[in-house]
Amino acid sequence: MYSDMKILSLIELTRGTGICQYLSSFAMIERENLMILDTNQYSVLEELMGITDASVKTNRFAKYEYCNNDNIYDMEIFFCRFHNLYGRSVQFSEKPDVEHVNNLATYIKTQNSLKNCKYLLVYFPFCDDLNAIQQIISNSDYAVVFSDGTPEIEAELVQHINTLPEKENCVGLVRTKADNAYAHFTELESLQIEPLGVLPYNLIIQNATIRNKVFLEIDDQNEQGKTIRAVWVKIKSRLRA
Repeated sequence: MYSDMKILSLIELTRGTGICQYLSSFAMIERENLMILDTNQYSVLEELMGITDASVKTNRFAKYEYCNNDNIYDMEIFFCRFHNLYGRSVQFSEKPDVEHVNNLATYIKTQNSLKNCKYLLVYFPFCDDLNAIQQIISNSDYAVVFSDGTPEIEAELVQHINTLPEKENCVGLVRTKADNAYAHFTELESLQIEPLGVLPYNLIIQNATIRNKVFLEIDDQNEQGKTIRAVWVKIKSRLRA
């Protein structure tokens, strides 16, 4: 029995995009409606979300055993400080096998204890393998690519995505970090990939991360905060389709 939980994949195409601030901001907005599966062992997301270390035995988390073929993956589910759920498999490497992650996301949807959760965000750290990206997109209700505007990488990705059927309904792109992101925004639209937003990875976001704060907690009403909220609204509108 599968829940109605929507699987949203967030793919970090280039390093240093500030994607953890997006993830934690989305969690702050949605609270108990959202669960995050973080496949990156070395993410700062745990600190932003206030996650208790896996080695500390408390009543804040429950452990499931997920079996896939002959392998067993331990999946630990934590409550974060926004009352969301946060999933981490201790068996994943920094660049986990996409098929295993997709299987795990599908498994999560079968859990009755999670049936009230509306969104499952699956975070794929730095990934530029087009075959892997295709697998991720095909298993998602929607996928968002985060990039700093590196032309060579984006051009190859665009060429790939433009071959997908219904591409406008399956993938969007968020530009971060690059100072010239706005200059390329029109070009991005002409390539027929939905531009969800442009948010430079600026000093405000860096300072928030250093303080272990979610960006929306310290500067919700400025242009960057409104951009993050607008991106999430756009994502949800695609998920309802």
